[in-house]
Amino acid sequence: MMDKKDIERIAHLAQLKLSEEEKTIFTDQLNEVFNHINTFGELDTVDISTQEPTGIDKLLPREDIPREFSREKIMANAPDKDEDSFRVKKVL
Repeated sequence: MMDKKDIERIAHLAQLKLSEEEKTIFTDQLNEVFNHINTFGELDTVDISTQEPTGIDKLLPREDIPREFSREKIMANAPDKDEDSFRVKKVL
């Protein structure tokens, strides 16, 4: 359980100025959240099997296999070329 001192410490670390009313509200709200979280620890999970995500193989990266192209094929697609080089506009 959290008390007002805990809220004051958190507010200090977060550099927040809280009124006494806000401290009380936040104390109640955080205790409510923690109580809700603690109910998960009370669940009976003995007969529940762990679940593996389906389709995990689709999430893993594929092997990167470079494709080979001939110089002629690449240069045939160049918008502007000079012998075996691409020609580009001068950038300043």
